[in-house]
Amino acid sequence: PYRIALALHDMIIADISYAYESDGKTPEDAEWAHSVMGVFDKQSGVCESYAKAFQLIMRELGYDSTYVVGDAGERHGWNCVYLDGEGYFVDVTWDDGDLKTEVPFYNYAFITDEMLSRTHKIDMPFKMPACTETEYNYFIKNGYYLDKYNFNSASAIISKQVNNDAAYIMFGSKYELSKAVKDLCDSGRINKISGIKKGTYFYQNEDHYTLTFIFKS
Repeated sequence: PYRIALALHDMIIADISYAYESDGKTPEDAEWAHSVMGVFDKQSGVCESYAKAFQLIMRELGYDSTYVVGDAGERHGWNCVYLDGEGYFVDVTWDDGDLKTEVPFYNYAFITDEMLSRTHKIDMPFKMPACTETEYNYFIKNGYYLDKYNFNSASAIISKQVNNDAAYIMFGSKYELSKAVKDLCDSGRINKISGIKKGTYFYQNEDHYTLTFIFKS
C-alpha cells in the first residue's frame, strides 16, 4: 500500500502542472481545474483536482482515501489515506514544488496530525480519525531522518541518494535544521560529500525541518 500511494504521489507531480492561470479565470476553466478532469484530461489543475484524483485512484485500487478540506493560508484540499489500518495525511499539491525540474518534495507525504497542524487546519463536517503513526512517513520509512544534526550522519544519508535526482533529509527540530543549513549549505560543506554534483541547489522547509538537495538540472 505504501509503495502504491507513493508511486501515485510521484506520478501526479511528474505529470501535472498547477493551473495558476485557470483558478476561476472563466467558468469553463474553473470547472475542469477544480475536478478530476484537470488531472485526467488537461494535465493541469488546482488542489481540488490533485486531491480528488489521488482519492479516486486509491479507491479504485482498493485503498481507503478521504478528500479533506480546510485552511492552509487559503481554502485548500488534500487527502487522508489509510495504510495498514492507519491514517496518514498527504498533500500532493504542496509537494509539487520545484517547477524547474519536476522533482517531487515529500514534506507532506504521509504525515501525522501534529505535522499537518503546523500549516493546515481541517474544516470538515465530521471528526477525522486520529493520524498519529509515523511508520510510513517518507523520511522515516526511508531512513532519511536525523534527530540531531552532525555532518557524518547527514553525509551518510545524502550519499545514499547522490545517484538520484534529489536527496532528502529531515531533522528533529527547526534548530537542528538551522545547524544543518549553516554547516552544509552556507559554508559549502555539502561539496565535501562524495558524488555531489556541480550546480546542486537546496530548499529548506522550516515547518517540517527538511532539506531537499536538487541534483537534476
